[in-house]
Amino acid sequence: MKKEVAFTLTQDFNYHDQLTQLVQEANRFNSYILMKYKNLQINVKSFLSIRILRISKGETLNIFADGNDAERAIDHISSFLIKKGIILGESNVSKN
Repeated sequence: MKKEVAFTLTQDFNYHDQLTQLVQEANRFNSYILMKYKNLQINVKSFLSIRILRISKGETLNIFADGNDAERAIDHISSFLIKKGIILGESNVSKN
C-alpha cells in the first residue's frame, strides 16, 4: 500500500532535536518513507539524509510511505508532527 499526505508547516522545521525524533518515529515502521520538499526527496529514516532539511513556516511538504504499514506510518508521523506543533493537520491525502 502507498499513501502520501501534504502538510503546511505552522513553524520552522529545522531543529536538530525535531529531526532526530522524526527519524526515530519513522524507524518504528517497515515501510519506505520519504519526505518530499521542493525538488528534494529525503529518506525520513536516515538522519544523515534528513539533517539537511530546512523548511520554513508556511511552506508545504509531502510525506510518502510505501509498504505494508504505510497508512499506520503516515498516521503516526502526522500525529507526531501535530503533537510537536509543526503542522495543524492534513491538507491533501492520496492513497494508492
